[in-house]
Amino acid sequence: MTVSTQVPYLLRAARGEILDRPPVWMMRQAGRYMKAYRELRDKYPSFRERSENPEPPNLIAIEISLQPFRPFNLMA
Repeated sequence: MTVSTQVPYLLRAARGEILDRPPVWMMRQAGRYMKAYRELRDKYPSFRERSENPEPPNLIAIEISLQPFRPFNLMA
C-alpha cells in the first residue's frame, strides 16, 4: 500500500475482490511461543526468505500463516 486511503489487500481479498497478488498475513508473535515458527525462522533467517519464496516446497509464508490453525483448531 502506498496511499493511506487504500483498502488493505487482506480486506479486499476478504471481500472477494480479484487482486493482482494474494495477501500475506504474518503472525508476528509466533516466535514467542510456537516452536514450529522458531524452527522455520532458524532455517530461513531473513524476513524476505520467509515471505518472498513462492517455490514449492518452500511455501514458507503459507506455512507460517497456517501454523496457528493447527494447534488451536481455529476452524472447529
